[in-house]
Formats: sequence, C-alpha cells, structure tokens
Amino acid sequence: MAITPSPGLILFPGFDRVYLLQDPLSTSAYRGRFDTSIDPLAITRGEVIPETPIPIRWEMGGKSPSDVIWTTSAHPLIVHRRVLDLFEDKNLNGWRTYPVEVFDNLGVVSDDYAGVQILGRCGVVDLSRSAVTLKHYPAGWFPHLVGHFFDENSWDGSALFMHVPTAMEG
Repeated sequence: MAITPSPGLILFPGFDRVYLLQDPLSTSAYRGRFDTSIDPLAITRGEVIPETPIPIRWEMGGKSPSDVIWTTSAHPLIVHRRVLDLFEDKNLNGWRTYPVEVFDNLGVVSDDYAGVQILGRCGVVDLSRSAVTLKHYPAGWFPHLVGHFFDENSWDGSALFMHVPTAMEG
C-alpha cells in the first residue's frame, strides 16, 4: 500500500537529508568584499532586490574567483553560472538571483556570476536540540553547534531555505 500525501502536505525528508551550506573560512580561496550599503542579510533573504549590480571586489585569498564566492560579509552567497545550472538541472526551488559584478585581484571583471537570494523558509533554529563542541579557528577556539534543528512542520518544502531569524538576528 502506497502512502500518498494530501495536497498541500509537505513531508519533511528528515534532518539526515538536510545540508547546511556555510563558509569554510578558508584563507586560500578568493574572498570578495560585498560593496554596498544595503543590508547583506536582507539581500540574501530576498527582502531587498538590488536595482543595480553589486560589486564584489577582491579582498583576500586566491587571485581568481571560483564557483562559490564567500564574502567579507557573513551572509551573501555569490555563485558562478555552473552552480546555477546545477540548481536548475536538479529542479531545486526556493531561490532567485540578483546581479553582481565580480572583480579578480587585478580589477578585471569575471563573467557569469550572480548573487543568490534564499526564498525558502523554516521556523527558528532550536538550539536546545544541537550539541555544542569546540572548534579551532585562526583566532582561537570557539563554540560550534553540531546539528541545526527546527520544527519540522515549519519547513515550507523548498530545497534551499533559511530559518526565520530570531529577535537577536533581526
């Protein structure tokens, strides 16, 4: 007997099938400066759509940008067209792009990059379900959460999603 979900019912895949995309804090990869006065988190969350391309200028690390660019701001995700093609090929939803202009370390524009806005949502992160360990970073040892949990019923079903911010996050 097959179980068929009723229309509108989203079956949560389980936390073992959810992945966290985060900055690896590598010092060897190209890292750009997100050169705008607009709130980077508001842009990443899709709350603001930039009207003109946002410059991404080389700040440190590798001389040339790779497929995924991390910035000196905590939130923006900048990707090459190859990554967007993968999103589209796999029919991933919950995102849209905004224009950026990526410069290598010599100031030469690198084509085919876009900023990614994450439109999918889930509820607030439930830190009580996470384990805390210590992780060594260049600036020392810092607490690190293992497992990012939320109320499974709060997930909107999007492949790419962010949690609803807490009051502390804005």
